[in-house]
Amino acid sequence: MDKRLLRKEFLEKRKGLSMEDVDRLSEMMAQNFLKNFAPDPSRYVHIFLPIKRQKEPNTWLLIEKLPNNIAVPVIDPITKTMSSYALDK
Repeated sequence: MDKRLLRKEFLEKRKGLSMEDVDRLSEMMAQNFLKNFAPDPSRYVHIFLPIKRQKEPNTWLLIEKLPNNIAVPVIDPITKTMSSYALDK
């Protein structure tokens, strides 16, 4: 299966989730990350910001708990390139 088909499949699965499911799974994701990874606090962690209407995981739960500096992707719609920017917590 290629990346395009996987994206489509998981988008459909997310659409079927209730907001309560999204919240519960987001909390589990944050707890699992914090339990299994210990990023160096002096380094940046690159993380996407959630698009609520797409029912993406609520990464704000993780951002709020990490002691690290956070970098987020920003897409230039004209050039279709991605850059990373520091998020001011």
